[in-house]
Amino acid sequence: KAAARAERVEKLVENLKRKLGIFTESATGIDDEDVTRSWKEICELEAQELSHESYGPELLQAIGFAYVSKSKHFLATNQTFLGVGGWLHNVQGKYHVFSETVSTLRAAIELKAVFDQIQAAGKAGNLSPSERQKLEEQAAEKGSQVLFKVGKLEIDSILREVCDRVLEDPNIERGKAVLRAVALQILGEAYGSLGTAPTEPFDDSDYVRIDTRSSRRRGK
Repeated sequence: KAAARAERVEKLVENLKRKLGIFTESATGIDDEDVTRSWKEICELEAQELSHESYGPELLQAIGFAYVSKSKHFLATNQTFLGVGGWLHNVQGKYHVFSETVSTLRAAIELKAVFDQIQAAGKAGNLSPSERQKLEEQAAEKGSQVLFKVGKLEIDSILREVCDRVLEDPNIERGKAVLRAVALQILGEAYGSLGTAPTEPFDDSDYVRIDTRSSRRRGK
């Protein structure tokens, strides 16, 4: 599993370097307005295309948050006195990971509660077929939420490692790394704009949309 993750990270690092190179190889500096405008348009078009994929908006939101967080941390570390700004962004990033972990744990606890309720009612013999079906549908929804949240945490972990390797690349000059960070922030903002802003708390109801009788009734 560790080898597979390392290989995946390596591929993502190379892909991200090539993508950011569209900006870094053309921009004369961080204030190059023409190249910045073109790069923003490219990022927005890509985000629009990806948003139509399965769970597109939710995944783009997660990816966008990671990109913006890591780019701001890098820029603040390199452009503020003693890197104080970078320390602040690092704390914010760690808090986000912590809050997502707590959210995942809470969803798992809720799922266990539903299964315990089904088991207890089954032993008592006082659960009607319709009530059992309702609880099973709730369990299916909670189970899908847990799976998505766990997958999202893994995605976030991998993306943060990828960003660190791209921005802290020892083979490029500091000025080039700063350009990469600027390009990464623009890309992250384009991804995160397709829905709830990535800096806002995520709504659990936005994570998973399972087509069950219960979810259809709630959607009316």
